[in-house]
Amino acid sequence: MFIYLFPVPARGIEPTIMGTNYHVQRTDKPIIIDGIISEHIWSEVPVIDGFWMSYPVDDRAVDQKLQTEVRITSDEENLYIAAVCHGPDNYVIKTLKRDKEFRDQDGFGVVIDPVNESTNGYVFIVSPAGVQTEFLVTGQTGRRMEPQPGRPLKGFNEAWDNKWVSEVTTSPDRWIVEMAIPFKTLRFDEGKDNWGINFFRLDATSNSIHTWSHVPIEFFETDLGYLGTLTWDQPPKKAASNLAIIPYVKGGVSKDYEEGTNVRYDFQPGVDAKVPVSFLRISVFRPCARSSPGGSAWMMRETRSPSFTVPGSVAMSIKICASE
Repeated sequence: MFIYLFPVPARGIEPTIMGTNYHVQRTDKPIIIDGIISEHIWSEVPVIDGFWMSYPVDDRAVDQKLQTEVRITSDEENLYIAAVCHGPDNYVIKTLKRDKEFRDQDGFGVVIDPVNESTNGYVFIVSPAGVQTEFLVTGQTGRRMEPQPGRPLKGFNEAWDNKWVSEVTTSPDRWIVEMAIPFKTLRFDEGKDNWGINFFRLDATSNSIHTWSHVPIEFFETDLGYLGTLTWDQPPKKAASNLAIIPYVKGGVSKDYEEGTNVRYDFQPGVDAKVPVSFLRISVFRPCARSSPGGSAWMMRETRSPSFTVPGSVAMSIKICASE
């Protein structure tokens, strides 16, 4: 008796979805990030659609009423992404805090691997309420699993923060998001004309996750092993150092009613500077110490600790503060 085995593709999955590719058309016209996509360039660039289910099933296309359309362009400074997320406006928004609980609410996101080696990537997400989330991923995120309280998921660095711009507009049957991601936020090799990229949609009402380049159900939608390709006719040039100087003020009021003391005001200005250097990431996590009562002094404290590193990039964060 002879048994013949023939390879059979997964039901409903066409081979063409594995070859997702997008050619970036550059623009020299200004783009206003307002969630309206009214600029002429958006009508000229190709439109990505035909998203696929990734969870809770991965064997079919997303229903047309929940489809997502994506457009991409760039200039010398930014990568621009516009997405139209179709569906009713019964959005699930659990929080308005940045970088919090993004997995349990509606959102649109992009995964970018500028090196295109499936080793490290950047993730940017926006909710229908305009709340931003960004984090770093490695190529070792493993299989999909629920995060355990107090334990970060393997391969994710949600402590990473950077500056980028997004705006959202909503209507009864869709919500639209525009994003501008500065090239100085990313680390890449100049002249590389192919980047890895994927887009995903989180729809909490239907408890589903959709992706442009198909990602099997057992893997996270941010998995670097299932990215499509972003092709540049004119690859972006490396931007200047991404120096960030963030002034801040901390304050408080206290009074001990049992002791009958006067109201005490606590005022503490400071500056948080993040400076990219090379080969290492140095970050400040300890707060500045207070000076002795009645004294006033400026202090700088630096703490070195292990951190997520993207090849060719390093960040040093220095915090300077004054205490009363």
